[in-house]
Amino acid sequence: MGASISPSIPQDEDTFKEPQLYSSPAPSGTKVPLYNIAHSRAGDKGNDLNFSIIPHFPPDIERIKTFITPDWVKEALSPLLNYTSFPSPTDIEQRNKWIAENVKVEIYEVRGIRSLNVVVRDILDGGVNCSRRIDRHGKTISDLILSQHVLLPP
Repeated sequence: MGASISPSIPQDEDTFKEPQLYSSPAPSGTKVPLYNIAHSRAGDKGNDLNFSIIPHFPPDIERIKTFITPDWVKEALSPLLNYTSFPSPTDIEQRNKWIAENVKVEIYEVRGIRSLNVVVRDILDGGVNCSRRIDRHGKTISDLILSQHVLLPP
């Protein structure tokens, strides 16, 4: 009775500091995985995929915008739409035709947090309720995007 509970973590001001952002831009002229310069989150809404690209050094968003295009996103995601682990050239051609005709990519800049919001329409095989894919929500898409090697302009 009357015992007080003391916090297990010290409650001084130094304990709860603001997160530190990178203080310098990512290097240019060298191909690096996108995860070296940004992080991402992904989710779904029906048959549509949504993911963000948030640079570690906020001003880098201007350079990232130069290569994150609808065509770049489609190319990065296209291997997910193979129906076999070893697609033939004909399979790849059919896949690319289907992507060109059916998949729409919209890219929005979120200026307040210096990031991009990418919406990919009609890519989740019908959505979580009917897709036969292992990742029906598209949560691993951000890992696929971040693993792409990119060349940052100066």
